[in-house]
Amino acid sequence: MVHYDVVVVGMGPAGALAAFELSRLGRRVLAIEQAPFPQFKISGGVLTVRASKLIPFDFSGEIEQVIHGVTLNLRGEARFTFESPRPIAYTLSRDRFDFLLVSKAKESGALVLDKVSLLDWVEEEDQVRVFTSMGEWRCDYLIGADGANS
Repeated sequence: MVHYDVVVVGMGPAGALAAFELSRLGRRVLAIEQAPFPQFKISGGVLTVRASKLIPFDFSGEIEQVIHGVTLNLRGEARFTFESPRPIAYTLSRDRFDFLLVSKAKESGALVLDKVSLLDWVEEEDQVRVFTSMGEWRCDYLIGADGANS
């Protein structure tokens, strides 16, 4: 049974960036995703400028639009518009952006597997046993980055 420093479950932006950073720091990382790559996402791809500063590599090729303003509406009545001369967010194609993040995680040394489902895990005295549709692994740390609805 193979032992990893970290197993990351879920390869959306949070999981892919965790796998990237930990691998870059020399940790042995296994990252699993239940869906196949690349994934089409219907969710909106908006990244705030503030959040974009946390991404340690160039992703400018994935930016579709630069957002300088936003209008908020409360029950169709109270309306507030904010506009800025500086960018406040970027729109992105989530499937392409997520694929870039996964590619960067792989390049940094993470073993990334798609079509692998997490079945269970057991915390033991000094490690975690992770049970998946592809087998069992052991790790020191388990990161669950498998989305808001899991």
